Amino acid sequence: MKFIKKIILTITIIGIVIVLALIAINITLFKPSLGSRIARMVTIYTSKQMFSGKNIVQSMRKVSDSIFIPPLPYGIEIENIKIAHINAAWVRAANSKDKKNKAILYLHGGGFVIGSCRTTHRDLIARISESTGIPVLAIDYRLAPEYQYVSMLEDCITAYRWLLTKGFDPKNIAFGGDSAGGCLVLMTLIILRDAKQKLPSSVFLLSPLTDAINLDGESFTTRANVDPMNKKKYWDVIIPLVTGNMKIQPAILSPLRQNLKDFPPMLIQVGNDEILLSDSTRLAERAKNSGVNVTIQIWDHMWHVFQQSAGINPEGRQAIGDIGKFIKNYL
Repeated sequence: MKFIKKIILTITIIGIVIVLALIAINITLFKPSLGSRIARMVTIYTSKQMFSGKNIVQSMRKVSDSIFIPPLPYGIEIENIKIAHINAAWVRAANSKDKKNKAILYLHGGGFVIGSCRTTHRDLIARISESTGIPVLAIDYRLAPEYQYVSMLEDCITAYRWLLTKGFDPKNIAFGGDSAGGCLVLMTLIILRDAKQKLPSSVFLLSPLTDAINLDGESFTTRANVDPMNKKKYWDVIIPLVTGNMKIQPAILSPLRQNLKDFPPMLIQVGNDEILLSDSTRLAERAKNSGVNVTIQIWDHMWHVFQQSAGINPEGRQAIGDIGKFIKNYL
């Protein structure tokens, strides 16, 4: 009997410790939260592994393929589809399944060389659907170095126009992306606008790369020692793979320096501890000067696409919640 009581007591104590630990990780009384500190350490470790090899693309893909994919939040459904040659997926939270006439088109990040709506970004995309209450169409656009930026843009434009052929009104479509995916969002909007195509109702960008030509934002220097993930030297290697080593860089790869007139309302979220901070702040300033309705959120102590670790990062969940509030204003 005493032995059984000891087992019960031990299990109870372990359970209490686990509950207290979960509470400590998920509360935001600490600035930054304990959860974000853990997520940051994981990011540092993963990034070191990802960029440790002589061939950056191979190293990034090897680590990306081995990353633990968390279980989907409760009630999420994924429908894998094909749009022409493009692998894509409808990601629907339980509260989005009756919104059949509305959609978010999402372009994942990954430095133009890795990433997938089915693996690396599945959890983030699911949480965006849950927060907005809107189904998300996410595509696996073609990646470098096998394909260059023209192929990537073709896939993004094809996906948007596919939604139109399926009866979606542009005013019922939102457009989002993170990092390199954010750059593709901006480039796609420029091409669609210049082609006189009706643009989506709203846009949200997470830590976007906004100038893939010059890479000259001041935060490349001022945040170099605090960014736990990104280094300019990595982009210096990757960008030539995206352009195919063209001697004259195509202007479209620098949406920051393009005309942004007539863009939809825009939400930009960026971490204060990332080298791409000034890509976001300069984009916000230029867009406002072009008459665009822009909201920019700079998150203290946060890093590149911190929303991806929302499972243990309460700041990430808050940011995704803000995306939901923003999108609901327009859809």
